[in-house]
Amino acid sequence: MGSSNLVKPEVWLVSKIVNDIDDKKVILPRYQRAQVWTKKKQESLIDSMMSGFPIGSLLLYENKADETWQLIDGLQRATTIYDYQKNPLRLVNLAILVDRSEKLRDALDDVVSAVKSNQLAEDDDTDETLHEKVQDAIAKWLPTVDISKTSEYSSLKLGSAIVDYFANLENNDSLDGRDTNQSNGEGTIVDPSKILASNAIANGIDASGLLDEIKDEVNLDDYAMPVIIYSGDKKNLPDIFERVNVEGTKLSKYDVLAAIWYGGSDRVLINDSKIRNAIEQKYEEVEETGFVVDESDHANDEYTLYEYLFGLGKYIAGKDAYQLLFKGADDSSKVESFSFTIACIVYHLRIGDIEKLPDAIRQKEGTPKGSAIDLSRFQSALEESIDFICQTLKPYIGIELQKPFIAHKEYQICSYIVRALVGHYDVGSWQERDGWKEDRKALERAIPQHYLYELMTNNWGNAGDSKLFNNVWAGNEPSDVYRRTYEKDEWTNAIRMWFSDGLHKNQTKRAAIDDVSKVFLMYVYGTIANSSEAKQCFDIDHIYPIKILADMLEKTGDTEGLPMSAVGNLEFLESKINKEKNSRTLADYYNSLPEESPKREILKRYSICDNPASVNVTEDWNRSDFVAFIKERERRLEVALLKRFGISL
Repeated sequence: MGSSNLVKPEVWLVSKIVNDIDDKKVILPRYQRAQVWTKKKQESLIDSMMSGFPIGSLLLYENKADETWQLIDGLQRATTIYDYQKNPLRLVNLAILVDRSEKLRDALDDVVSAVKSNQLAEDDDTDETLHEKVQDAIAKWLPTVDISKTSEYSSLKLGSAIVDYFANLENNDSLDGRDTNQSNGEGTIVDPSKILASNAIANGIDASGLLDEIKDEVNLDDYAMPVIIYSGDKKNLPDIFERVNVEGTKLSKYDVLAAIWYGGSDRVLINDSKIRNAIEQKYEEVEETGFVVDESDHANDEYTLYEYLFGLGKYIAGKDAYQLLFKGADDSSKVESFSFTIACIVYHLRIGDIEKLPDAIRQKEGTPKGSAIDLSRFQSALEESIDFICQTLKPYIGIELQKPFIAHKEYQICSYIVRALVGHYDVGSWQERDGWKEDRKALERAIPQHYLYELMTNNWGNAGDSKLFNNVWAGNEPSDVYRRTYEKDEWTNAIRMWFSDGLHKNQTKRAAIDDVSKVFLMYVYGTIANSSEAKQCFDIDHIYPIKILADMLEKTGDTEGLPMSAVGNLEFLESKINKEKNSRTLADYYNSLPEESPKREILKRYSICDNPASVNVTEDWNRSDFVAFIKERERRLEVALLKRFGISL
């Protein structure tokens, strides 16, 4: 126990904790997570405190140099307590307070009597029902007011809220059913009877002492909780953080990395202001909870590797030019995991070994211990590679739909990006590899095929670390996986199996169209739409509309359903044309157009069938006709797709 003097237990009152947060004496280390508790969990914590139950301790690190404490463990509890103290009525359950306090029950009874004497109750209200209504009215009002402002937390305001509550129950404009509204001269309509009732109820609230009783019940200033203060070596803090978070809200692997990589060996120099801004935005969100984040380690624009990859992910995901590949940046504190995935594979590590990434980077980059890592050349190469993959895939998946979507999985798109990067550059020296021009042409030819083929065969469905690594690296050299195109037999087998699966997905009503079908159609229509049409926004149209198919099922009593959204029944249409077509069949709409209309020519091309005028529902039309139509059109779609790859049947 020779190190026992490094840990000192104390007892702090809630009032001290809140004041020290306000005074910037309790701050957050930069590896702390953003606040993640649900409101239900927050309410449970506050209820435990009101009941006098223990809620665990806070773990602080004492920084004697500037007389501050870093909050190592207990962020969710501290944040909940801080928020509660600033706005206690938001997390209060009035029913529990009433059950717990005899004084509050007596005060509530007095208010109920005032409501009853002012004839707000309905004739059939029992004492119990009236009590429930009054309590409900108060419970709805409490979270809307600031308890610290007498202009809001007042008997007059509550009296008015109670009167309005009962008026809304009656659904009348006035208490006695008569239109007695008058203007107060400022444009607001006032009901004199409501004013009188509100004042009377307010007097009853004052006499009962209800508001004072509630304020006493919700006051947690004197709640005492244990605080463990650690004053040992600061470098041990990330390890302590990881160990104490084994229980409670589970740490993600990125939370763990934030702590593990906090030491001095992974310092990264960030010159890019866009990445620094993304990092700072995360901390600004954390500071909205009332805490200040420790900025002492940001001298000379040096950050941790976790911070760099966090900011890099936010920057890339938020860049408009990359929306083809990434979904866009989520909330400012959420990790965009692809940046960690990419860096790990680029520096020749499997995802399972990601903890070793700082050392792997340092070794590849030749950065000596104690010096900050400069990843600017990595970032430049990465952006070039993302640009390359965007340019390679855009002719195939760049058609704009009304509802944007991303069909691929993270590992799939990361494998293309990293393969392009390591094929272009020798990682570390960042010299262009011999043979890159030839390699680039092979990737441009093969990656679009891999993209669709892998989606259709669900190739990345359960794929993990090994597939990602092996698709990029073959030993220490770039893999040839993405240099190879698929043979005709491979394509026809994959396409026909996928078509067959679609024909077995019967529906009786509208259902979402799967993303793979959308991508497949993009590949086909990329050569059908001319350059001016391709700039338009498209819808995916059911050639035989869902409504017509559903009506047929109902008419025939068919409960099995039809493959309504099989790809053979889908086409792209410019949004304006699709809106005009509406729920008509292709033939009905086509025949309604003048013969000289340019839309007829568009429909001929886009329908990918012999004669749009024949795509209709007749009296004897049935399931067999519909399935036959789908199969014939899918045959045409297959021919069109293979033609795009230079393959003929």
